[in-house]
Amino acid sequence: MNSDAQSQLFDIPGSAPATREEIESAYYNTGHPLLTDEEYNRLPRAETVGHAPPAGRKTGLHKVPMLSLEKIHTREELGKFIRTCMTEMEASNVPHLDTDLKQDGLSCSITFRDGKFSHAITRGDGTTGEDISAAVIRLPSVPKQIPVSGELTINGEISLARSQFDKVNEEQTAAGEKTYSNPRNAAAGIIRDSDHGRAARSGVEFIAWGVPDTQDWTAPAHSAVMRDVASYGFKTVSASLDLPHAESVEEAVEQIFGFFESVLARRSTLDHEIDGLVIKLARAVDRDVLGSRSRSPKWAVSLKPDAERATTTLLDIKIQVGSTGALTPVASLAPVTIGGVTITSASLHNEDKIVAFDLRIGDTVIIERANDVIPKVVGRSGDHPASASTPYLFPKTCPACGAPAIRDADGKEAAHFCSATLTCSGTRKARFTRLVGRDIFDIDTLGGGTITQICDLDMVSVPADLFTLPHRISDAESISGWGPGKQKNLETAIEKSRNVPLDRFFASLLIRMVGRTASKHLANHYRSIKAFLDDIENIASKNPATIDQLKALPEFGDTLTGNMSTWLSTPDNLSAMHKLLEQITVQDLPDEVEGKLTGETVVFTGKLVSGSRPDLRKKAEALGAKTSDNLSKATTILVCGENAGSKKGQAEKYMKQGVAIQIMSEADWEVFAS
Repeated sequence: MNSDAQSQLFDIPGSAPATREEIESAYYNTGHPLLTDEEYNRLPRAETVGHAPPAGRKTGLHKVPMLSLEKIHTREELGKFIRTCMTEMEASNVPHLDTDLKQDGLSCSITFRDGKFSHAITRGDGTTGEDISAAVIRLPSVPKQIPVSGELTINGEISLARSQFDKVNEEQTAAGEKTYSNPRNAAAGIIRDSDHGRAARSGVEFIAWGVPDTQDWTAPAHSAVMRDVASYGFKTVSASLDLPHAESVEEAVEQIFGFFESVLARRSTLDHEIDGLVIKLARAVDRDVLGSRSRSPKWAVSLKPDAERATTTLLDIKIQVGSTGALTPVASLAPVTIGGVTITSASLHNEDKIVAFDLRIGDTVIIERANDVIPKVVGRSGDHPASASTPYLFPKTCPACGAPAIRDADGKEAAHFCSATLTCSGTRKARFTRLVGRDIFDIDTLGGGTITQICDLDMVSVPADLFTLPHRISDAESISGWGPGKQKNLETAIEKSRNVPLDRFFASLLIRMVGRTASKHLANHYRSIKAFLDDIENIASKNPATIDQLKALPEFGDTLTGNMSTWLSTPDNLSAMHKLLEQITVQDLPDEVEGKLTGETVVFTGKLVSGSRPDLRKKAEALGAKTSDNLSKATTILVCGENAGSKKGQAEKYMKQGVAIQIMSEADWEVFAS
């Protein structure tokens, strides 16, 4: 795609506009895309395949390009595809066709050499993908050895079952990390986790759907090929339609659409999400005749379902408080039927949607239900009626506890959140479930049922209440299931949990986006609880020098430091924190061992050839340096690989302002750090 097309700006619901480059990088390379699948599919057709992996990640080449598919929606388009195939093949009869469910996941190819697992690569830009072998080889759905000699590549999707999705998001919430919007995004994020075993533990699977068409394969048709693949222990797509002898194009179209409609009717019962069908020529010899375009094969298309819409009356807008404290507006609707389902409520996403559509109570609104997901409001129909004269105003306070509702000042986060993360009644159960987990206080005697019980009885409100819980339980006249033995076990577990490592203390504050990783970075930065307490006023007042130091930490940026400033300027949070400190002993980190690079803050940028970015960071940290993803005035060394980009330009600007930053090539860095 040319640079003008890549730099064109597109509207992002609830956020600032983004270029196609930014949209595609988020969609293909992270678990948190900027657009939903439906919104992404409505973008103008791209001239390229997918998106190249980000600089610094391990990559690999596809021996056979892993292309995208052209999308179709109608019977007419399907008939045109079949007739085009017949024309190219100079055939008078309908060719052998095959139809599979199109799994909604992260496309990936797995290569075996002489029967042994060799490597796994994401689609990437079709030619170069991200090497995710370390995680894929651990998946139970991937055999480590198959009875095939020579080299064989199997294509498929990295996918997460719906039945595992809620569990994964509960783990994200418990770790203080951003939750995933759907199973596809979760699979794409987890498979790239630095903990290579996490994907297997989370239930991520590889579902095979094909073998590249130029493989030396003796099976006569696609269905036979996939039976062989399944016999090797691979999971394959759950339903398909083989059409070897359609009498006419019209018959083939009707059979395929009949299969499509039957799939859509039971789509909600499928454990893995799908986003349509793949219709293709079944025989490799026929595929070779048609060949491929630059971005897609001529012998296959993707049949996508259209979203169903209806109009109805907006009766009310209610605010729900999620487990993370997010305030989500939900539309209450006059009942309307879409696809056989009666809809009485729909998502409004955030305040920006309400403002963009200028929604008012009493308006006629357009409801869309796509892919059997939660219905959403996608617009307003007609003018406001006389009864809808008052614009809707998003609440300034949390409806559950009355604390101020906050939103990121930089506009990168569209949602509002309750500011009282340690005291809000709306998040109480989720809050205490997270606090007693292994990553914070590790109180194993307080399971899910017990947390529900003590929350329902109003026995806990702030984190400090956990450490006085045994006394309140013993003072209560009668609490079901709490005999002397259980009370003693609880008391023992709580006493054991009073010694809290510094990083777990930071995690216990439940500051939004300050999860396990960020908490460790804060602990390494402050080293002691006293140093942090002495710095609270600077953080809360957004002292420039303090904020620059925090932004120099790995993965810290404007949003996260802004969250810390807001949290530490909220009186209820500070009060709850000091009550907690009265109940626990925070364990400081030992003094740092000085090294050659003590006092330096190093940032790596561009395409690096001497090692992966995590490995280069570890080497710098072993020599006493601090490392960061973000360039700031606290950075002292910027190491530039190929295509260093904006960070190098920003460092040069800082240098002109008198900031002491050394800009080094990767070769110079190797000499400097040796």
